[in-house]
Amino acid sequence: MSIPNLKKDFTLGSLINSFLYIILGILALIGFWLILFIYNNFYTTIGRAETILILKSELAVDVLDVSLYDKIKKDLNLLAPYTSSESASASSTNSLLPQNLPNPFLAKP
Repeated sequence: MSIPNLKKDFTLGSLINSFLYIILGILALIGFWLILFIYNNFYTTIGRAETILILKSELAVDVLDVSLYDKIKKDLNLLAPYTSSESASASSTNSLLPQNLPNPFLAKP
């Protein structure tokens, strides 16, 4: 049984081929990175912008009638049963909420 000779002499041609494969690998990595960069920074941004535009157009379809809201709120305040003098100024919807609840919409100091 003969043992194959796996030893290879490095010649100038094989060295050039090795450098070409290394350069080809680097170019492939740069191309892959470029595709990911374009996808993440351009394509998804355009998709998000389109989604925001669609949501903005559908968000406030109905116009609120503030005068009607104030009238209903006033009528509810007149009809609400008050249990103490503290809740006399509160509406019936506010009496269901716990007292001293911080407003989540106000900026925190």
